[in-house]
Amino acid sequence: QEELREFVQLTGIPCHCRRVARGAISEYDPLNYYGRARGKVLQATDRCLVMGMRIAYLENWGQPPFWGAQTRYVQAQTCQEHICFNLPTEVELQGNMKTLLRQMIACARDLGIKAPPDKWNVWRQRVAEEKAKMERATHERTEKMIGKPPIHPDLVGRLTSEVLHEELNDEYIAIIDGFTASAYFTDWNKAVRSGEVLDAAETIGMGHAQGMALGAGLATDRKVPILALLGDGAVGASGMEIETAVRWGIPVVFLHENNNTMISGVWDRFFSEVATPTGIKLRDSWEVMPNVRYDKIFAEMGCHPEFVQKDSELKPALKRAFDYVRDKSMPAFVEVFVDDTVMHDVIARFIAVLGGAIEWEELPLESRK
Repeated sequence: QEELREFVQLTGIPCHCRRVARGAISEYDPLNYYGRARGKVLQATDRCLVMGMRIAYLENWGQPPFWGAQTRYVQAQTCQEHICFNLPTEVELQGNMKTLLRQMIACARDLGIKAPPDKWNVWRQRVAEEKAKMERATHERTEKMIGKPPIHPDLVGRLTSEVLHEELNDEYIAIIDGFTASAYFTDWNKAVRSGEVLDAAETIGMGHAQGMALGAGLATDRKVPILALLGDGAVGASGMEIETAVRWGIPVVFLHENNNTMISGVWDRFFSEVATPTGIKLRDSWEVMPNVRYDKIFAEMGCHPEFVQKDSELKPALKRAFDYVRDKSMPAFVEVFVDDTVMHDVIARFIAVLGGAIEWEELPLESRK
């Protein structure tokens, strides 16, 4: 983190960090093109340095349109196996990232670079404009959702990030474990140091947040409040580890966005006419038992419970939950009933691939659209 920040500030090269590296460059820094600005910026670059990240499924294997079709790449990896062959790469570097960055800083200084070169001012301004445009659009789309039940997951992401900033001063660890929930949350929260955001990486798992919360709580000596963002699949996969978090006194707020289904509310739209062996939706689909009050279940195990049905209730509930975990060093569980019809655009592309094995005429109309 220290070397990366020094290199970026010295050269003024815009930088984006993924996964556990999020925050290595503060996402408040104008040189960090975080969130959905990254696609616009990457597509427009003529040169790009990829460091330490294996480009795989979640990065579309280095292919356009996310990655610039005309971009020339330098890849710096710890081993040959992490080199992405889909990127048109001119230079490959292998080594320890900390050591490589120190060498690159020394090289830049030997070239006489003492501050960001003026020749890139226009590029930096363009990056800043893309970032500002993304933030503006993200804010505007949720303004229309305020006060309208049921709560939209996008609004949950916005209000949760506001609590993390206003009440916790961005001093927290967020663990992402819920498809629709996390897809919107990552448009909102801003990490200021590496290790502040944890996820399942390439495995795209569910149920990992509970174990990660235990590890994060012990690693930080229970001094850093933790947010574990859960979906229904995460609760189903590893829900009983919340009881473990109670026994070990972990200061974690489990925020569960309950949309009555695993992954996303898409079954009716994509599969309802072709994948109905029993004719009973609750058995044939990804749905789970509807409107379960998990806050009551985990209150019996020792969690401080909160239940939210309106967007106006969420921030006060989260504040009470974080006050509790910081004061008692014990878990809290916040149950939020969200709009179960919401489908993030990412899942639409993902399901389109799965739908390739289904005859066009058999697809529901909304799926064809």
